[in-house]
Amino acid sequence: MANNKRKLKYKIIAVASSFVIMAQTAYTLHNSTISSYLSGYQEDLDVGVEPYDKYYFGNIYIGEPEVIRGIEEKVNPSDILIIDCANDEIKPEYKIINSYRVKTLLEKVKILRSIYNYDNEKKHTLWKRSFNTLFFEWVGHNISHTFHYKRDRTADVDFDNEDENTYKLFTKAK
Repeated sequence: MANNKRKLKYKIIAVASSFVIMAQTAYTLHNSTISSYLSGYQEDLDVGVEPYDKYYFGNIYIGEPEVIRGIEEKVNPSDILIIDCANDEIKPEYKIINSYRVKTLLEKVKILRSIYNYDNEKKHTLWKRSFNTLFFEWVGHNISHTFHYKRDRTADVDFDNEDENTYKLFTKAK
């Protein structure tokens, strides 16, 4: 009985997440174009570290914790900071600082692709996550943050291996 309640709870969350994703996508397509994304792009600041990639509003920086924490106060507010702990033997993960600021589907997909490309270049072997579970985990964090639920824990999203099975429930179609 408890197992059925848990499955129902996860299905309700998955449906709610799907509606949020569809609403965000519709809003983005209706009100935005690539040119309006680029108009919000800010000039690069010299922070002493080369960005790994760019996205619609700024730069994407990925690196070791001490490097990312060292540039946190120097970058544009629209820049994305990702901490690489993917080879940590205890808890391999990537952590996006202030991930709640990323609102649209297009931005999330671009940033997740950058993480995958970076991970493939670094040839990390301990970190294993699927694209879909990363996406749903991020959406879950953003929904929680929007509704002021544990904001201190949901402002950043940490993509660790432990959550792979939790978010797989949302990716299975039946």
